[in-house]
Amino acid sequence: IIVAVANRLGVDPMVDPRPEIVAGASMSAVRAATRQWTASDGTEDYAALTKNALHAIGSLGDLS
Repeated sequence: IIVAVANRLGVDPMVDPRPEIVAGASMSAVRAATRQWTASDGTEDYAALTKNALHAIGSLGDLS
């Protein structure tokens, strides 16, 4: 994920921390979606939960 994001941004991930931060946030989003899906006993739409969690990453800048 880090390499893919770095390539898309055209940056060196050893210099620019954003690719690693995005990768970590993405994995956390998937983990959160998995937790929600598990808590629903598998009745929730896992793809929708994952999509919602990944979309939430973009709003994190609003927290400041």
